Amino acid sequence: MLEAKRNSQNIINLYHTDFRLLNGKLLEYYGCTKQLSEALSNSGSISEIEEVKPKEIEDFVPMY
Repeated sequence: MLEAKRNSQNIINLYHTDFRLLNGKLLEYYGCTKQLSEALSNSGSISEIEEVKPKEIEDFVPMY
């Protein structure tokens, strides 16, 4: 039982890592990284939600 839970958590972590990498590649492919960065900078602050912290967004989207 403990092994199944550990495997499940590993799969979830791998999924989230792949999801972040894919999102980054899509932003670059479609040329949206700079536009998204500027939009986030112009808003003044990034709202905190349970799923994603502002620091995670700042680390994900390079600020120009």
